[in-house]
Amino acid sequence: MQYNQEIAEQLQKKYGFGASTLRTWKSRNYIPDRYMKEGFKWKKPASEKDLAGFDQLIALPFIKKSSIKGIEGYRVYDYMRGGNNALISKDEINHIKKSVRSLRRKALIYLDRPNDKTLERLLKHYLLRPTVFIDDKKLYDRIRKKLAKNFTEKEWDIITQKVKKLVEEQLPFKPNK
Repeated sequence: MQYNQEIAEQLQKKYGFGASTLRTWKSRNYIPDRYMKEGFKWKKPASEKDLAGFDQLIALPFIKKSSIKGIEGYRVYDYMRGGNNALISKDEINHIKKSVRSLRRKALIYLDRPNDKTLERLLKHYLLRPTVFIDDKKLYDRIRKKLAKNFTEKEWDIITQKVKKLVEEQLPFKPNK
């Protein structure tokens, strides 16, 4: 659409665009059509508190950054690098919170009933990199080969301690108590 100062100011009020966006439109003599469509939704940026939780999540080495549902993998890496398009929206943070709740739920199920089935379900969660989470290669190989039924008490304790630490200390976005 051809640039029009009046329309640009209306869009600025409606969506909260900065003055630099209006200057860009004016210099190009054009307003992108997507802002004029009925179904257009402006992504609201996430709050600082939510971004702190997101920073905590992506700092964990055993989290698959490219597998976070609701957000493209390249966006996570852009955010980590601090690129220009690194804005994480409130909707994306809500999707991330769902993923973390799902992982926490699987971990709590394991802690409630520590057995080979619940451990397998936890380690198959899409957010978790099991080879990094279970950093003992021999132990992970035994899990992978489905030998968990023959674990010693010490091996179960090692895994349980890792899962407790995950739930209590490492995962962000703690549920409200």
